[in-house]
Amino acid sequence: MRTVAFGARARLLLASAACALLAWLAAPAQDRKAREEPLVRAADTVSPQARKYLESLPDPATLPAWPAPDDLDGWRRAQHAAEAESEPAVQAA
Repeated sequence: MRTVAFGARARLLLASAACALLAWLAAPAQDRKAREEPLVRAADTVSPQARKYLESLPDPATLPAWPAPDDLDGWRRAQHAAEAESEPAVQAA
């Protein structure tokens, strides 16, 4: 009897944690408070150049949502936006 009660409590605790995680992931990015520290904390053994790059990476939760799988125009717009964003780096190379 005691083992059954423990198992039920463990399942309830696990389900509650899973629901809380899913609710947090589903919350819009603008509702979350902004990060004041970098998303990635690089070790001291990482070069200063690599550390600077890693700390400059944006939080994935703040990135715009991807188009729906069947939204071809949305995917074209996303591709053109990505191309336009990377064009200065391409031209500099």
